[in-house]
Amino acid sequence: MEERRFVNVQFGGCLDASSGDETLAVMPCSAEAGDYQVWYTIQSDLHGGPMQIINKATGYCLEGYRPLVLQEPCYGASNPTQQWNPVPGDGGAVSYENYAYPGRMTQRGASPWTIGLVTDPLDARGLWAR
Repeated sequence: MEERRFVNVQFGGCLDASSGDETLAVMPCSAEAGDYQVWYTIQSDLHGGPMQIINKATGYCLEGYRPLVLQEPCYGASNPTQQWNPVPGDGGAVSYENYAYPGRMTQRGASPWTIGLVTDPLDARGLWAR
């Protein structure tokens, strides 16, 4: 199990689960955010297969629910909407593809704080660094 922050390459903010509901945001990275910006990744198998991404504060998993990415109670490897495939990108950044719905976890939409699944060509909005 690996503990980390997800920093969006385009906007420089951290993936944040402090909204009080199932939605996510990219907020300024800060120590004050506490564990709402800290995530665990758990590999589903020993051979580099898909992973679950779990928030340390809420204990909830990232779930692809097109067109959104939400945080929901974890259901284990049996739920493909909570399985993510890391795909290496430029400069060591990574994009995350969902196993149930086509698309990558991306900061999208009219509001730059909305996290969703997109199938558009990959750009910095869909890349995450540590």
